[in-house]
Amino acid sequence: MLHYTKSIVRSLRSATALTAGTAALFLMLNGCGTPDPGVPADEARRDSLDSLTAQCTDTARLNSMAEGYARKQDALGEAVALRQLGKTYRDLNAFGCAISSHQHGLRVAERACDTLEIVAALNNLGTDYRRMGILDEAAKHHVQALTYIMKFSGRQTDRGLKTYVVALNGLGNVYLTTDNLQQADSVLRIALAGEIKLGSMVGQAINYANLGSIKERLGQTDSAWNYYQRSMDFNQKAGSQLGISLCYNHFGDLHTKAGKYAQAIEEYGKSYRLMERRHDRWHWLESCISLAELYIRTGQNAQAHQYLLRADAVADTINSIRHEARIHDLFHKLYYNEGNYREALRNYTLSAAYSDSMLNAANLNRIQNARIALERERRQQDLCKAENHYRSEAQTKNIFLITAILGLVFLAGVAALLAYFLKAKRQKTDLIKRLLYARERLFTNITHELRTPLTVILGEAETLAGATSCSLQRTTEAGRAIRRQGQSLLALVNELLDIARTRSDVAAPEWRHGEAITYIRMIVDSYQPLAKEKNIFMTFQPRENRVDMDLVPEYLHKILRNLIANAVKFTDDGGLIIIDTALEDNRLHIRVSDNGRGIEQAQLSHLFELFYQPTARATT
Repeated sequence: MLHYTKSIVRSLRSATALTAGTAALFLMLNGCGTPDPGVPADEARRDSLDSLTAQCTDTARLNSMAEGYARKQDALGEAVALRQLGKTYRDLNAFGCAISSHQHGLRVAERACDTLEIVAALNNLGTDYRRMGILDEAAKHHVQALTYIMKFSGRQTDRGLKTYVVALNGLGNVYLTTDNLQQADSVLRIALAGEIKLGSMVGQAINYANLGSIKERLGQTDSAWNYYQRSMDFNQKAGSQLGISLCYNHFGDLHTKAGKYAQAIEEYGKSYRLMERRHDRWHWLESCISLAELYIRTGQNAQAHQYLLRADAVADTINSIRHEARIHDLFHKLYYNEGNYREALRNYTLSAAYSDSMLNAANLNRIQNARIALERERRQQDLCKAENHYRSEAQTKNIFLITAILGLVFLAGVAALLAYFLKAKRQKTDLIKRLLYARERLFTNITHELRTPLTVILGEAETLAGATSCSLQRTTEAGRAIRRQGQSLLALVNELLDIARTRSDVAAPEWRHGEAITYIRMIVDSYQPLAKEKNIFMTFQPRENRVDMDLVPEYLHKILRNLIANAVKFTDDGGLIIIDTALEDNRLHIRVSDNGRGIEQAQLSHLFELFYQPTARATT
């Protein structure tokens, strides 16, 4: 879940135009059919399996462990082994194998209806895709993880909360990668609050480092130093060598920007020596290449040449095109400074070729993303066709029986139905006319009646205001008169409310045909400023990009306004609200979910009563 490598950000920034809204569009739930599939396995055994697999970094052994658990039909053991296997492949930069392992683990967890392992697999897939630069897939998997854990009955446990903040951290890193710094800051601060609640030193270190990256990009150097130093403190307390090393890289970057090359070389050197003892060559390359670049700037060409040769050999081994492009660009500068223009030109050409290859890889990622979306749409269409075919066959089997029954009752029923509908229509028309007449007459009467109590109240008020002195009895009498007339006004206002209720029952809806998703998005966007005031992360996640349908805009606006306003009102500072839609059986389902305080059980039976005012709001 760590997002320390800034140069990854620089290469991905040119490779995708993903925005915060696009990152959250792909909300598609898989697996057991409900967000809370069941009670997770025994936590003590899960902890034991985590401890056992975490000590193993041998892919062959982890594969063997997963196969052994599969033969024993031990779903939890298999899912945990596949989770660690995918992480090991990812550390080795074998992203294809990592994705395959985590997808296998996701299928195993879904069959076992183990929510915690489902969420862990989704978060790991999001990290895999993010490291590859396929950011829309990364965002989709992290949002799926958030949706699962929000509806999980055990989300308040330490492990449930941890999966929640990990998903937030992953989504925040997608925003950070695409330079959507405001959204990244909002999401990462919620994740940091969760890590503080859990007391996780490593988690706090990661989030402080990410917030420091945001401040550094905004040019707020002092704040960046502060966040990076906090990250270093927590990494040292947790004994995280990787985190400490990456903090040294951050310090080196800040010194370099300030022109303090000697201090920068010292910080990069610390990172280099720590990473040299680890098998993570990807992060080791960052400090190695940074040292070479600084030695070139300071004219120490011999040292720069040594570090570039080491970096070139490692980058070639792990097949890192991005690092190769940067290494040969530095070779070009080195040889140019030495006057070796032939080698400078050759390395310039190689750097350009690697950059073009990296750009082609980015284009390929976008094409692959489009292909995935198209394939998903095609499968959805095939599924709809199959369901329609099944319904058609079922209808064909019953058509003869239905026809016979209808033939017997049609002649007798049509006359009764016609008479009933005509009578009902006539009664309804008469009722509407009577209600309209009664409402207009009542409104006219009340308008005239309002004048009397208002005149009395104003007269008594002027008398009291103009009197230089007034007896207690006179003041008391004036107060009683004002009170009586005020009660009369209240009664008249209540009658006006009765008119409003009558109108709400008889008004004819104004139906329109239009595109519902865009209209809903406009309503949600209008409430984003209100959510931001409370530091609430609110996102709209439709399953369909477009839905043309008949609707009453006034009704839809009132319903959403009520639901969203209440969700914002009763969600605590730093909370999360998700609005999603799903088209099922030609009906558009709209759901507003939040992690706020909820509705008191006693009030649920009154939820759809008109003009009902609850006596209290749930606080737990």
